[in-house]
Amino acid sequence: MQIDNRKLLHWCIGLLCVVFQYSFNMVSSCFILDMANDFGIGHGAAGLILSISLLCHGVLQIPAGSLIMKVGVRRFLVASFFFFAVISFSVVNSSSIIVFLISRLLLGTFVSGFFVSYTTITRQTMPIHIFGALLIFSETVIMVSEIFFNYSLVSFHILSWKNIMFGYGVSALIMAVVSFYGLKGDQFKASKPNNLQLPILRFLKTMGKDKELVGRSLLGGSLFLLMPIIYGLWWPAFLSIGRNISLGEAILQTQWMAVGIVIGNIYVSSLEPKKQNSNGLFILTNVVSIPLLFLMVLFPNQPLWSLDLMMLFLGFCCSVGMVAFTIVVSRDYPNELAIGFINGIMYFLMPFIQLWISIVMDSNFKISFFHAPMFDIQMGLLVCPLMQLITLFISCYLIYQVKKEKMFI
Repeated sequence: MQIDNRKLLHWCIGLLCVVFQYSFNMVSSCFILDMANDFGIGHGAAGLILSISLLCHGVLQIPAGSLIMKVGVRRFLVASFFFFAVISFSVVNSSSIIVFLISRLLLGTFVSGFFVSYTTITRQTMPIHIFGALLIFSETVIMVSEIFFNYSLVSFHILSWKNIMFGYGVSALIMAVVSFYGLKGDQFKASKPNNLQLPILRFLKTMGKDKELVGRSLLGGSLFLLMPIIYGLWWPAFLSIGRNISLGEAILQTQWMAVGIVIGNIYVSSLEPKKQNSNGLFILTNVVSIPLLFLMVLFPNQPLWSLDLMMLFLGFCCSVGMVAFTIVVSRDYPNELAIGFINGIMYFLMPFIQLWISIVMDSNFKISFFHAPMFDIQMGLLVCPLMQLITLFISCYLIYQVKKEKMFI
């Protein structure tokens, strides 16, 4: 397959969609303090409300993939961006926490299919042998964009949730127009592959029995959750309170994790496909990331160079999570459903973990976020490495079962 300018344009539009989705999920760290103060709610409740969009991602991955197959990528993206903009403009004019909660749920719904859309466009326009490399490259672009975006917000002192949401509304309208005029072609219309004659539930049941697919999805999710929950939600606020610095300084300090993700992506991309897709790489990075996160949470006042180095290595480990999606190349499942299945497992872990973080944080103290004791926050964040450890054991068991079955074939 040759890559011409038109195909490259299509792929770039898909990339912009996934950058938009990840940016929306990870910008919460910039306004969680302002939101909690504005609505007068506790820190655990604030985190739970902001992470509700992650629940939409986990639940709606398969429905979103199915809808894309029925209506086509172009119509799906145009409608999603348009309704996202409408909800964004509506929520900034409201002061009700109930309206914000419902809006957050709807916004998460409308962006839930953007990654599936990106992978669909990638497989339709790019050679299959570079599919994995392009997924890793997309994460690199996402993190570089996040670094630039966060620096811009801090530099211009734009840490108000209403201003940020209004900006996302404007961006969504622009993307709706770009998707409408840029994604023209029969490959972006509704398609009905032959294997879709079978019920979707049967495919889900088949994928659910694929132990290696489920195991790799859990391992990828264990690493991937560090991005939206640690980097994208809690770490800047935690550093701000733990080291007694401004939120802006804490946001800039957190970018070391983003730098680590970029470096990790470059390294993983340079590996041979066999090493890149090995289960051992997933297991090793999980094993390394768990003690790192424990040390970061328990000792936030350690020397700054040490904390920065740990964030760098944690980001490096986190970058491996994206490789979980490359397994679809070796499977005969519909792309939209397979990607949605893996993404659903990965994203479903996040709101579940955030729920436990909120329960632990709010279990003993019912006070303002700004005056939350360090012990309370630390205990909440320790849920992350503990859940990673549990997920690691479950994943290794599933993958071991696959190897055991192959030995007797």
